[in-house]
Amino acid sequence: MSWIAWKKVCSSKSCCGLGIGNLYASNLAMLTKWWWIFHSENNSLWKNIVTSIHGTTGGYYCANNVSTPLSPWKNIIGLDKPLSCVNSPLKSIFTRRVGNGSTFCFWTDHWIGENNLQTLFPRLFSLDRNKQCLIQDICSPTNGSLPFNFNWRRHISNGTETVQFDGLIDMLRGFTLSSTPDCWDCPLNPSKTFIVSTLRKSIKMHFSPLKHTLTTTN
Repeated sequence: MSWIAWKKVCSSKSCCGLGIGNLYASNLAMLTKWWWIFHSENNSLWKNIVTSIHGTTGGYYCANNVSTPLSPWKNIIGLDKPLSCVNSPLKSIFTRRVGNGSTFCFWTDHWIGENNLQTLFPRLFSLDRNKQCLIQDICSPTNGSLPFNFNWRRHISNGTETVQFDGLIDMLRGFTLSSTPDCWDCPLNPSKTFIVSTLRKSIKMHFSPLKHTLTTTN
């Protein structure tokens, strides 16, 4: 017979729990660290091994493909689903910081605005010949200006396409590339680097029951 709920056992004492560690939260946080290392340590031996097996992107865009062999790495690149279930999706843990634009995809990666450009401007995305083009393929600084090298399969028509094109140009206005490489930030910490304990605490709070409110009566 269970005399106390497991959530209360794993909750911190400040949340009226017993302070026993949550193994699920620890496991997710440590798996996320491997995700961070893959994206932030480009010259590590471990990343070279992964890319030699799964390709330069680590098979990231094929995480849900049934043909992808089962492996610990497939669980790592598929972390967004379990993390979203505990209110910690990857997009809230990591953000892209664009430098020279040589790594991130212009349309499919979320690097500017509230979503990726494919979602914000679907008609323009369908017109581009190279849907996996990089940011530097579109935005190339020349003499201090920033021309846009779009590769449309036909001319942009009036109506929705023109409206979306004007919206895209307006969003890119003021954006400039730099000579530094693209990188990832972790906004969970002031240092912008990933720390396992910070994410673990965030996940544990999801499982913690609400603090009991003590009331008194006269």
